[in-house]
Amino acid sequence: MQHAMNLTFWMCSRTPCSPADGEKPKSQVSESQHLSADANKVLQQIQSEPNFTHAKMQYLDIDEDGVHDVMEALVINDCLQRLNLSHNSILGEGLRSVRTMLACNSTLRVLDLGYNHIDGVGADLLSQGLRDNRGLTSLNLCSNNIGEDGGISLASCLIDNQKLRTLDVSYNPLGTESAKMFANMLCTNTVLISLQLYHTGCREEGAVALMEKMAENRSLTSLALGNNGIGNEGAKAVADALRTNSVLQLLDLYSNQIGDAGARLLAQSLLENSYLTTLNLAHNQMSAEAVGTLLTAQRQAFARGCRTLQNLGTYGNKLMASPNSTPDGLSNGISQSPIVAQELVMLKQPDIAVQHKTADFREEEDLFVGQSETQL
Repeated sequence: MQHAMNLTFWMCSRTPCSPADGEKPKSQVSESQHLSADANKVLQQIQSEPNFTHAKMQYLDIDEDGVHDVMEALVINDCLQRLNLSHNSILGEGLRSVRTMLACNSTLRVLDLGYNHIDGVGADLLSQGLRDNRGLTSLNLCSNNIGEDGGISLASCLIDNQKLRTLDVSYNPLGTESAKMFANMLCTNTVLISLQLYHTGCREEGAVALMEKMAENRSLTSLALGNNGIGNEGAKAVADALRTNSVLQLLDLYSNQIGDAGARLLAQSLLENSYLTTLNLAHNQMSAEAVGTLLTAQRQAFARGCRTLQNLGTYGNKLMASPNSTPDGLSNGISQSPIVAQELVMLKQPDIAVQHKTADFREEEDLFVGQSETQL
């Protein structure tokens, strides 16, 4: 059921929270019939508490009717900076009210809509709102049902939007055409620093398109392409990009069917790149010899004074001859570097390594983005 929205909500005819007498207008505190008791408590805080800046509304079974009432409150709110609506039941149509809010609100900085039921229609509505928005810097849409058309809409809107700095659309069936549009966006967008495309079906073709455009991009510092089946051809495109790109710092290529040929090309590119700090190549199809080539490249970079690549994840590949032996082919990659030493220890404990390294990458990415946000 859709609501009849009031004139202020539809038209945004005035600037929210900017009265003539210099004082903030107080929102009328009201309870929503479409929200649970716990959700209503948060809604009332949004409406009435002037210093309330972070609203946690995840896991509250909020649907499109409930999200409408939350968005209506945000139209006249100039305090809230972070809103978490993840793990709810918001459908694509529920994004109509989000679109209107984004066109009016310039205070909200972080919006989490992950783990809902947003489809291509919802992504298109959200894209319309982002074109007019001048406040949002971080958007999470992971684990929804956004397909190719929705992905193209989101990528297209970022050509116009020069405010959003982090976008996570992981675990959506975006496909290769969406990846190509994101690649085109990278040519003109100068503010996006983090793009998360885990398990989006971009495949080799999409990865090649993205990497070709990375040569022209001077802002993206974190890129996640894990679990997309990019293979050796995709790894070749990555290696070519790393030779010329001087911005990218965090790159995740987890579980991408990269074999020895791709590993050797990546190792060569590491000798020419002095900017990458984290490279995750876990759970690919590399032999111990290929992994040794990567570790050798890292050691050689350290030897010549380039110590930027601090995290090289290679666990879960075809490494170990026996549980207690050093993988064959790694002897040339062993050095006194604590980074390499830690890697070799973790190769003998693959299950622990998966959890530890994946957490490390996520924590580092979150920390990096957080530090960037404080500079705004």
